[in-house]
Amino acid sequence: MQYTQAEEAAGQCLPAEHVTGSPQPATQLSPHEYEFQTRSFAPFKLFGGLPLMGGYAGNNRGFETSEDVTSKMVQTIGVNVERQEITFQSVRPGDVSVGIGLFPALSGGLTFKHPEFLLRLGDPIFAASEQSHPTGSAILTRASPEEFRLSQNLAGFLPLTRAADIDVHSEIDIKTITEETDSSMRMLSELRISGRMFGDAFPNAEILMRDPSGQTIFLHGFQTEGGKLGPYWYLPGDNKRPMGEFQRNILLDNRGNFLGVRSDDKLWTLRDWNAQFLGKGGASE
Repeated sequence: MQYTQAEEAAGQCLPAEHVTGSPQPATQLSPHEYEFQTRSFAPFKLFGGLPLMGGYAGNNRGFETSEDVTSKMVQTIGVNVERQEITFQSVRPGDVSVGIGLFPALSGGLTFKHPEFLLRLGDPIFAASEQSHPTGSAILTRASPEEFRLSQNLAGFLPLTRAADIDVHSEIDIKTITEETDSSMRMLSELRISGRMFGDAFPNAEILMRDPSGQTIFLHGFQTEGGKLGPYWYLPGDNKRPMGEFQRNILLDNRGNFLGVRSDDKLWTLRDWNAQFLGKGGASE
Protein backbone atom coordinates (compact mmCIF):
# COMPACT_ATOMS: atom_id res chain seq x y z
CA MET A 1 0.00 0.00 0.00
CA GLN A 2 1.40 3.41 -0.94
CA TYR A 3 0.39 6.61 0.82
CA THR A 4 0.71 9.68 -1.32
CA GLN A 5 -1.47 12.50 -0.05
CA ALA A 6 -1.40 14.09 3.40
CA GLU A 7 -5.04 15.04 3.84
CA GLU A 8 -5.36 16.51 7.30
CA ALA A 9 -3.19 17.78 10.13
CA ALA A 10 -5.80 18.73 12.70
CA GLY A 11 -4.36 20.24 15.84
CA GLN A 12 -0.75 19.63 14.84
CA CYS A 13 1.57 20.45 17.75
CA LEU A 14 -1.49 21.43 19.77
CA PRO A 15 -0.45 22.33 23.34
CA ALA A 16 -2.60 21.06 26.17
CA GLU A 17 -3.24 24.52 27.58
CA HIS A 18 -5.12 25.41 24.38
CA VAL A 19 -7.65 22.62 24.98
CA THR A 20 -10.59 23.42 27.24
CA GLY A 21 -12.66 20.76 28.92
CA SER A 22 -12.70 17.06 28.15
CA PRO A 23 -12.33 15.51 24.71
CA GLN A 24 -15.49 15.40 22.63
CA PRO A 25 -17.63 12.61 24.11
CA ALA A 26 -18.42 9.58 21.97
CA THR A 27 -22.17 10.32 22.12
CA GLN A 28 -21.54 13.37 19.91
CA LEU A 29 -19.88 11.41 17.13
CA SER A 30 -21.68 11.37 13.80
CA PRO A 31 -22.27 8.18 11.76
CA HIS A 32 -18.99 6.77 10.41
CA GLU A 33 -17.02 8.96 12.82
CA TYR A 34 -14.79 7.22 15.35
CA GLU A 35 -12.61 8.32 18.22
CA PHE A 36 -9.03 7.10 18.62
CA GLN A 37 -7.54 7.71 22.05
CA THR A 38 -3.91 7.19 23.06
CA ARG A 39 -3.12 7.19 26.78
CA SER A 40 0.31 7.05 28.40
CA PHE A 41 0.33 5.89 32.02
CA ALA A 42 2.76 4.77 34.70
CA PRO A 43 1.63 1.38 36.06
CA PHE A 44 3.50 1.86 39.33
CA LYS A 45 2.20 3.15 42.65
CA LEU A 46 5.48 5.02 43.18
CA PHE A 47 8.44 5.31 40.79
CA GLY A 48 11.44 7.41 39.79
CA GLY A 49 12.82 7.99 43.28
CA LEU A 50 15.58 6.72 45.55
CA PRO A 51 15.25 4.08 48.28
CA LEU A 52 13.82 5.51 51.54
CA MET A 53 13.58 8.98 49.97
CA GLY A 54 10.24 8.73 48.20
CA GLY A 55 9.39 9.04 44.53
CA TYR A 56 6.66 10.07 42.10
CA ALA A 57 3.06 8.96 42.06
CA GLY A 58 2.24 6.59 39.22
CA ASN A 59 -1.22 5.77 37.94
CA ASN A 60 -1.13 2.43 39.76
CA ARG A 61 -3.19 0.56 37.15
CA GLY A 62 -3.17 -1.84 34.22
CA PHE A 63 -4.88 -1.58 30.84
CA GLU A 64 -8.41 -0.13 30.91
CA THR A 65 -11.19 1.00 28.57
CA SER A 66 -12.92 3.16 31.18
CA GLU A 67 -12.63 6.96 31.25
CA ASP A 68 -12.60 6.79 35.05
CA VAL A 69 -8.87 6.11 35.34
CA THR A 70 -5.83 8.37 35.47
CA SER A 71 -3.04 8.70 32.90
CA LYS A 72 0.04 10.85 32.46
CA MET A 73 -1.22 12.29 29.16
CA VAL A 74 -4.09 11.65 26.74
CA GLN A 75 -4.57 12.36 23.04
CA THR A 76 -8.01 12.00 21.42
CA ILE A 77 -8.56 12.15 17.64
CA GLY A 78 -11.88 12.05 15.79
CA VAL A 79 -11.85 10.45 12.33
CA ASN A 80 -14.64 10.21 9.76
CA VAL A 81 -13.75 7.03 7.86
CA GLU A 82 -16.23 7.66 5.05
CA ARG A 83 -14.88 11.12 4.22
CA GLN A 84 -11.33 10.17 5.26
CA GLU A 85 -10.74 13.24 7.40
CA ILE A 86 -9.77 14.20 10.92
CA THR A 87 -12.73 15.91 12.58
CA PHE A 88 -11.21 16.98 15.91
CA GLN A 89 -8.24 16.50 18.19
CA SER A 90 -7.52 17.23 21.83
CA VAL A 91 -4.37 16.74 23.88
CA ARG A 92 -4.58 16.99 27.64
CA PRO A 93 -2.54 16.15 30.71
CA GLY A 94 -3.71 13.33 32.90
CA ASP A 95 -3.42 13.54 36.67
CA VAL A 96 -1.25 16.15 38.34
CA SER A 97 2.38 15.02 38.66
CA VAL A 98 2.93 14.35 42.35
CA GLY A 99 6.15 13.74 44.24
CA ILE A 100 6.06 12.04 47.64
CA GLY A 101 8.95 12.19 50.10
CA LEU A 102 12.19 14.07 50.52
CA PHE A 103 13.77 13.38 47.11
CA PRO A 104 11.01 14.86 44.88
CA ALA A 105 10.35 17.65 47.35
CA LEU A 106 13.96 18.83 47.14
CA SER A 107 14.13 18.50 43.36
CA GLY A 108 10.66 19.83 42.54
CA GLY A 109 9.84 22.39 45.22
CA LEU A 110 7.69 22.11 48.34
CA THR A 111 3.92 22.43 48.64
CA PHE A 112 1.46 21.56 51.37
CA LYS A 113 0.30 17.96 51.69
CA HIS A 114 -2.99 17.21 49.91
CA PRO A 115 -5.53 14.91 51.67
CA GLU A 116 -6.18 12.89 48.51
CA PHE A 117 -2.50 12.06 48.19
CA LEU A 118 -2.34 11.10 51.87
CA LEU A 119 -5.14 8.58 51.34
CA ARG A 120 -3.53 7.13 48.23
CA LEU A 121 0.09 6.94 49.27
CA GLY A 122 0.31 7.22 53.03
CA ASP A 123 1.65 10.11 55.07
CA PRO A 124 4.63 11.61 53.19
CA ILE A 125 7.31 13.79 54.68
CA PHE A 126 6.70 16.36 51.97
CA ALA A 127 4.48 16.51 48.90
CA ALA A 128 5.21 18.42 45.71
CA SER A 129 2.90 18.70 42.71
CA GLU A 130 3.02 20.22 39.24
CA GLN A 131 0.88 20.03 36.08
CA SER A 132 2.34 18.71 32.82
CA HIS A 133 1.70 20.30 29.40
CA PRO A 134 1.80 17.65 26.64
CA THR A 135 1.59 18.38 22.93
CA GLY A 136 0.40 16.23 20.03
CA SER A 137 -0.15 16.04 16.31
CA ALA A 138 -2.22 13.91 13.93
CA ILE A 139 -1.97 13.51 10.15
CA LEU A 140 -4.30 11.55 7.90
CA THR A 141 -2.85 10.28 4.61
CA ARG A 142 -4.99 8.78 1.85
CA ALA A 143 -3.96 5.68 -0.09
CA SER A 144 -7.22 4.93 -1.98
CA PRO A 145 -10.96 5.57 -1.61
CA GLU A 146 -11.05 2.64 0.83
CA GLU A 147 -7.71 2.95 2.62
CA PHE A 148 -5.89 5.60 4.63
CA ARG A 149 -3.34 5.98 7.41
CA LEU A 150 -3.70 7.89 10.68
CA SER A 151 -0.33 8.98 12.11
CA GLN A 152 -0.30 10.12 15.73
CA ASN A 153 2.40 11.78 17.84
CA LEU A 154 2.20 12.59 21.55
CA ALA A 155 4.86 14.11 23.79
CA GLY A 156 4.98 15.42 27.33
CA PHE A 157 7.36 15.48 30.29
CA LEU A 158 6.98 14.50 33.93
CA PRO A 159 7.59 17.98 35.39
CA LEU A 160 8.80 17.07 38.87
CA THR A 161 11.37 14.56 37.66
CA ARG A 162 12.89 17.08 35.23
CA ALA A 163 13.20 14.09 32.91
CA ALA A 164 12.95 14.27 29.12
CA ASP A 165 9.66 14.04 27.24
CA ILE A 166 7.60 10.86 27.08
CA ASP A 167 7.25 10.19 23.33
CA VAL A 168 4.50 7.97 21.88
CA HIS A 169 3.92 7.54 18.13
CA SER A 170 1.62 5.29 16.15
CA GLU A 171 0.68 4.60 12.54
CA ILE A 172 -2.79 3.11 12.07
CA ASP A 173 -3.87 1.82 8.65
CA ILE A 174 -7.63 1.68 8.15
CA LYS A 175 -9.46 -0.09 5.33
CA THR A 176 -13.23 0.26 4.95
CA ILE A 177 -15.21 -2.77 3.74
CA THR A 178 -18.71 -2.32 2.29
CA GLU A 179 -21.42 -4.77 1.29
CA GLU A 180 -24.42 -4.45 -0.98
CA THR A 181 -27.82 -4.12 0.69
CA ASP A 182 -31.22 -5.31 -0.55
CA SER A 183 -31.75 -1.90 -2.12
CA SER A 184 -28.53 -2.31 -4.15
CA MET A 185 -26.76 0.35 -2.07
CA ARG A 186 -23.38 -0.23 -0.50
CA MET A 187 -23.13 -0.01 3.28
CA LEU A 188 -20.08 0.11 5.52
CA SER A 189 -19.86 -3.29 7.25
CA GLU A 190 -16.29 -3.72 8.52
CA LEU A 191 -13.16 -1.80 9.46
CA ARG A 192 -9.86 -3.60 8.96
CA ILE A 193 -7.30 -1.95 11.17
CA SER A 194 -3.59 -2.63 11.45
CA GLY A 195 -0.97 -0.54 13.11
CA ARG A 196 2.21 -0.17 15.05
CA MET A 197 3.28 1.86 18.07
CA PHE A 198 6.79 3.16 18.68
CA GLY A 199 8.54 5.71 20.87
CA ASP A 200 10.48 5.82 24.15
CA ALA A 201 9.00 2.52 25.40
CA PHE A 202 8.37 4.10 28.82
CA PRO A 203 5.94 4.18 30.53
CA ASN A 204 2.94 2.02 29.48
CA ALA A 205 0.61 3.07 26.65
CA GLU A 206 -2.75 2.01 25.23
CA ILE A 207 -4.91 2.85 22.20
CA LEU A 208 -8.71 2.76 22.43
CA MET A 209 -11.34 3.21 19.71
CA ARG A 210 -14.92 4.41 20.32
CA ASP A 211 -17.95 4.29 18.02
CA PRO A 212 -20.88 6.77 17.69
CA SER A 213 -22.87 4.90 20.36
CA GLY A 214 -20.06 5.19 22.92
CA GLN A 215 -18.84 1.57 22.79
CA THR A 216 -15.10 1.08 23.23
CA ILE A 217 -12.69 -1.43 21.72
CA PHE A 218 -9.21 -1.97 23.14
CA LEU A 219 -6.94 -1.71 20.09
CA HIS A 220 -3.46 -2.05 21.55
CA GLY A 221 -1.50 -2.03 24.78
CA PHE A 222 2.21 -1.69 25.51
CA GLN A 223 3.83 -2.72 28.80
CA THR A 224 7.21 -1.17 29.58
CA GLU A 225 10.23 -3.12 30.75
CA GLY A 226 11.79 0.07 32.09
CA GLY A 227 11.12 -0.44 35.78
CA LYS A 228 10.79 2.30 38.36
CA LEU A 229 13.93 4.15 37.22
CA GLY A 230 12.76 4.09 33.60
CA PRO A 231 12.35 7.90 33.25
CA TYR A 232 16.11 8.42 33.50
CA TRP A 233 17.17 5.64 31.13
CA TYR A 234 14.37 5.47 28.54
CA LEU A 235 13.09 9.02 28.00
CA PRO A 236 16.09 11.05 26.73
CA GLY A 237 15.65 11.69 23.00
CA ASP A 238 12.67 11.17 20.68
CA ASN A 239 13.19 7.45 20.33
CA LYS A 240 11.63 5.05 17.85
CA ARG A 241 11.76 1.86 19.89
CA PRO A 242 9.18 -0.75 18.86
CA MET A 243 6.12 -0.78 21.13
CA GLY A 244 4.12 -3.47 19.36
CA GLU A 245 2.00 -4.12 16.28
CA PHE A 246 -1.69 -4.97 16.06
CA GLN A 247 -4.39 -6.05 13.61
CA ARG A 248 -8.13 -5.89 14.29
CA ASN A 249 -11.12 -6.62 12.00
CA ILE A 250 -14.09 -4.79 13.50
CA LEU A 251 -17.62 -5.71 12.37
CA LEU A 252 -20.22 -2.93 12.19
CA ASP A 253 -24.01 -2.69 12.27
CA ASN A 254 -26.04 -0.59 9.83
CA ARG A 255 -25.43 2.54 11.95
CA GLY A 256 -21.67 2.07 12.01
CA ASN A 257 -21.55 0.86 15.62
CA PHE A 258 -19.33 -2.01 16.73
CA LEU A 259 -20.82 -5.52 16.56
CA GLY A 260 -17.71 -7.51 17.42
CA VAL A 261 -14.13 -8.32 16.49
CA ARG A 262 -12.98 -11.02 14.09
CA SER A 263 -9.53 -12.41 14.82
CA ASP A 264 -7.93 -15.69 13.65
CA ASP A 265 -11.26 -16.90 12.24
CA LYS A 266 -12.93 -16.38 15.62
CA LEU A 267 -15.72 -13.87 16.27
CA TRP A 268 -15.46 -12.06 19.60
CA THR A 269 -18.10 -10.01 21.38
CA LEU A 270 -16.85 -6.60 22.51
CA ARG A 271 -17.01 -7.67 26.14
CA ASP A 272 -15.00 -10.85 25.60
CA TRP A 273 -12.48 -9.09 23.38
CA ASN A 274 -11.77 -6.30 25.86
CA ALA A 275 -11.66 -8.75 28.78
CA GLN A 276 -8.44 -10.24 27.35
CA PHE A 277 -6.59 -7.01 28.12
CA LEU A 278 -8.31 -5.33 31.07
CA GLY A 279 -6.22 -5.22 34.22
CA LYS A 280 -3.11 -6.56 32.51
CA GLY A 281 0.02 -4.45 32.16
CA GLY A 282 0.07 -3.43 35.81
CA ALA A 283 3.26 -3.31 37.90
CA SER A 284 4.11 -5.66 40.71
CA GLU A 285 5.19 -3.63 43.73
